[in-house]
Amino acid sequence: MKKLFNIFLLVPLLVACDQMIDQNYDIEKLDSEMTIGGGFTVSISNFDKSLILKDLLEGNSIIVEDSEGNYKIKMDTDEQSFELDVPAISLDQINVPIEINFDALAPVGPGGDVVIPEISYEKTAGGSVSFVIEKTSFPEEITALVSANIKNGGSINLTFMPKPLSGAKFYLLKETTITFPEIIQGLSCNNADFSFEGNVLKVVNDREITDGLSLPISFVSLQVPDGQGVVAAKHLRLSGEVAYNIGVRVSYAGLLGNIQGYEPGINGNMKIAQMNVQDATLKLYKELSLDDLPSATIGELPEMLSGENANLDLHDLELKIGINNNFPAAFKLSSKLAAFKSDGSTTHEFTLGPYNVVQGSNSFIINESTHAGISDILIPVPASIGLKDFNAEISTPNAITINTGASYSANASFGIDTPLAFGPEAELNNISKTIDDLDFGEDSKISFSEATFKVTYVNTIPLEFKLSARAIAAEGVSISLTDNDGNSLTTHPLSLNFSENGQEGELSIKVKGDEIKLSDLKGLNLSFSANSSEALKGKKLNKNQGIQLSSLKVVLDSGITIGGEKDDK
Repeated sequence: MKKLFNIFLLVPLLVACDQMIDQNYDIEKLDSEMTIGGGFTVSISNFDKSLILKDLLEGNSIIVEDSEGNYKIKMDTDEQSFELDVPAISLDQINVPIEINFDALAPVGPGGDVVIPEISYEKTAGGSVSFVIEKTSFPEEITALVSANIKNGGSINLTFMPKPLSGAKFYLLKETTITFPEIIQGLSCNNADFSFEGNVLKVVNDREITDGLSLPISFVSLQVPDGQGVVAAKHLRLSGEVAYNIGVRVSYAGLLGNIQGYEPGINGNMKIAQMNVQDATLKLYKELSLDDLPSATIGELPEMLSGENANLDLHDLELKIGINNNFPAAFKLSSKLAAFKSDGSTTHEFTLGPYNVVQGSNSFIINESTHAGISDILIPVPASIGLKDFNAEISTPNAITINTGASYSANASFGIDTPLAFGPEAELNNISKTIDDLDFGEDSKISFSEATFKVTYVNTIPLEFKLSARAIAAEGVSISLTDNDGNSLTTHPLSLNFSENGQEGELSIKVKGDEIKLSDLKGLNLSFSANSSEALKGKKLNKNQGIQLSSLKVVLDSGITIGGEKDDK
């Protein structure tokens, strides 16, 4: 800034007026004052001073340049991860008793202790048994269950124990079939005497079961039929039926009396071990309150954009929320955008969403068209901007396949990346500068009472700048700076109007005092302010924009007095 105002150091060039005096005359030999009439002008032809925006906005702040040199506001938060938990599903062990009864082997009659040779009896019996799985502490978030894969596979143990008869052997015949319910899928058995065709267990070879049978069976998943599953909140009901057609052969060698009236039977049981679900096809509804995102700190802004006097009315401010959703379904997300003071209180709050966050990458834009008044979020300039009161709603109207008991992550970030362009109400902070190194020498003999400095300028910064100034005078000397109407520049600043096409303007500064010596002007206190307007709103600020001072003219309104002491030589 100092370069801009060094024009005032050119005042000593007023001595160029001595060109109007005989060059062969030694002005130091004057022994009396000489007054030269006013109204003539001294032009400084090589005057060329400039100030570009980069001098005002450079520094480590949220104001950065894009590839074309346009300034923009860029703020980013650290990415925040939050978890979307899926409840675990566990089903308790169940037992399904299977009681099978056959007709008597021989009618009751005389025989007593008569020993009979070995004889075989074959009997068949069919039937079914139903079972129900009830769980009233089922995860409330699961609103429907379609199917479930069992972690490490499900396990069934089928046991048969024939009703005892001394001297008898019992065999399951190849005609035997046991049909498991359709709710159980992926059945298999490793015993060579048995095999599965779909859900039907068949006996490959007649199998002796005199001492009982314990047959391990594995399965993969559960397939929930229509009308079953989640029948009410937190209530799961599953049911099925085991149908059987059992053929047995009883080989007996013993007393006739023991077999007469004996009715063979089998006590069976199907035990399904506890099931922990690996993944399931289901429907979910879940509401989550998530941690706030880290706020984006404003930090230290350039002087012209900060301070209590700054009113950063931004034009079409645009903010972005980015969310990467690793959850295998979309969810709804709502939040609040807030500007925070240093004490944590808020100056602005805007309700956002709910947004539909699909699986994968998501980007949501916040601007004036979506949230009226958002461009005022930096009025006054806050300490930070962030998102708070995060709420997620998971609702899957269509069933999804998902790992149960797992945590899925979603990553969210927030930032501003928008051109630095102001709305009509923008007012920037005053920039104060002091020039205190004016040096005209202490023996100056040139004095005047009034002069006009005329400076040609071009302002390509799309803001209306105003300049106020106050002279720093020697002790006991009064120097005033005014406009052409005599108004003090401390209360009536001069305008440096914006010109997009480089049209020139002129500043006119009146310098007044009572027989001022150049050495009496010690410096200047300067203050620059800038504001936008309806005509300038939305115009981008660029690093190459600036204020160009191209020429200086000094009009000696009162003339000058050159005083000297008589040379005694």
